[in-house]
Amino acid sequence: MTGRFGNAIDNFLIIMVAVAVVLLLVVMLGSRQSPFRQKLSRLLVQNPNTADKRQPLEFNREYYITGERAMRRPNRGKNPPRTVIAVLVQKVDERRRTMDPSGTLKLYNEYYELIFKTRKGDVLHIVTSKKAYIETPFHQQGQLTFQGDRLIRFQYPEGEVTEDEAAFTSMMPAVRRG
Repeated sequence: MTGRFGNAIDNFLIIMVAVAVVLLLVVMLGSRQSPFRQKLSRLLVQNPNTADKRQPLEFNREYYITGERAMRRPNRGKNPPRTVIAVLVQKVDERRRTMDPSGTLKLYNEYYELIFKTRKGDVLHIVTSKKAYIETPFHQQGQLTFQGDRLIRFQYPEGEVTEDEAAFTSMMPAVRRG
């Protein structure tokens, strides 16, 4: 009888050790602030095999401005115009100003961008002319019509902003156009 009792105790001890190991792993890996998990993540980041697979990222102006994680590729194809319901959340402009010794101020490389957020939560970066940039009001929900990353029309309850194609192509530098 002692043989069966001894086997039962051995089995019980094995089960208790297994439960203790599982609980220890849950405690060590469960918390994001646990020292073990922090060391493990540092080891995984420093793995030389994963560094080869990553592509080097260049400076991303949109991430710098909006904090978006995913880099955005310019969408400048022959896509058909799209219309979505959106709200203007941010305006971005880049201008290079130079002043001559005579005091004359000149603007070069003007670039205007409107950042809209759609009902679905998508963020759209739309390139515009200076006129459309100034006329488009903040926090107005309306119908945004665009092609690629260029504004065609933004229609909101109090009015409408339409892109002037001739002014747009003459104002934009050749580098920015698709």
